[in-house]
Amino acid sequence: MTYKENAYYDYEPVKSAFMGWVGHMNYKLDNLPRKVVERTFITEREGKVLGSSVHIKEEEVDELSFKDIENLKRIISRVYTITYHSKDDLSSNFDDAASVYGSRDVYRSPITMFSKKCAYSIFPRNSSYQFGSSLVLQSEFGINVYMSDNIKRGFEVDNSAHSSDIYFSHNCEGSSDVMFCFNGKGQRNSIGHNQLERSKYLEIKAALLEQIWSELNAKKDFRYGIYSLVRE
Repeated sequence: MTYKENAYYDYEPVKSAFMGWVGHMNYKLDNLPRKVVERTFITEREGKVLGSSVHIKEEEVDELSFKDIENLKRIISRVYTITYHSKDDLSSNFDDAASVYGSRDVYRSPITMFSKKCAYSIFPRNSSYQFGSSLVLQSEFGINVYMSDNIKRGFEVDNSAHSSDIYFSHNCEGSSDVMFCFNGKGQRNSIGHNQLERSKYLEIKAALLEQIWSELNAKKDFRYGIYSLVRE
């Protein structure tokens, strides 16, 4: 699976119901009916204005009752707005990123916490230089790293921890310089669980990375991922 196929992002633009500013739907809005989004969606800047200046009239409060649901909807429609952006004062330089805390340099990466230099990811925490990753903790320099902790220099990695220089691998722990390894612990210079001489490993790794780099450079994408290598 490539980052473009990840359901956590790549949402279509939608205009806000208040001033018509354009934002992108994200994980918070994806499960809502389209008409709800169109009628209630606002940007964070609009939310700051509406949240402090628009209110239900005092005489309408007494009318609220679930026995007359249409009237209740009519009354609360004045304040019923949804914003997908939230951030704290420690965050800076982010765009189309919902729920950003203690982070900077973030693009289209919802729920980014204490991280920097992240794009097209979801829930990077205490991480940096993540692209297309999901649920990564204490990791850096990762592309398409999923549900992993403490990964350094990973590409297409799933459910792994405390590993570095790891490619196309799943459920690896305490490993370094591995490719196509699954459910392995403490592996070194290994391809498909076969430990090689360091020089041999680097030779094969260089050849495979050259193929990856060539396709990424030409197409800005790579057709294969950790979830697409299953034999038909």
